[in-house]
Formats: sequence, C-alpha cells, structure tokens
Amino acid sequence: MSATSLNIIEPASATEINVTEIGNEVTTNVITEDISVDVILTGGIVQINNGEDKHFVFNQSSASSTWTINHTLNKFPAVEVVNSANTIVIGDVTYNSTSQITITFTAAFSGKAYLN
Repeated sequence: MSATSLNIIEPASATEINVTEIGNEVTTNVITEDISVDVILTGGIVQINNGEDKHFVFNQSSASSTWTINHTLNKFPAVEVVNSANTIVIGDVTYNSTSQITITFTAAFSGKAYLN
C-alpha cells in the first residue's frame, strides 16, 4: 500500500477503521456508534458517501423506442428499465454525459428507468 494519510476530525470516536487500496484508489470505511461513512481517495479528490444511495427514477409516460433521460447523478449510472407491466426490458444504453443517457429499444413502450 502506498503512503496515505487520513485525519479523522468528526466523529472523534471511531470504533473501527478499514482501509483498502485497489490500484490508485484508497477506500476507507469509518464505523462509529451512529453511522458508517465511506471515504474514497483518488487522484487527490476526496468523495464522501454517507450511506445515501444516489438514484434517479425516470417515467416514460408515452410509448417510445428512444428514451433520452436527463438526470442529476453526475456519474455514469447503472440502468434498469421496466415496462408498464413492471417487466424488465433490455435496451442499448448510450452515456451522452454524466448527466444524460439515451436508451434505444427495438419497440416503442412506456415504463420507468431506474438509475443508480
């Protein structure tokens, strides 16, 4: 493991600290009496995940074979699509940016896309 410095300021009473390094990414999980917080260190950037699941639900109300989805996740999310009968449907996902995807299907239908 390369030299990595981690200062815990709050909460002051960490009961467990786990450090994992994979490639250039160091993930530290700090467990306290109340919460578990993941800290990811990569390329000098610190990301903190306080256990909240970032997700976005898109509702395609009219039948279409192409869905363009603008989201606020600021990442390339995993995508699962269901039709109006809640059956999973497979489509071709294109990541246009970290805030927009386009999904193309072989037939038009309405339903929902779940992005994580």
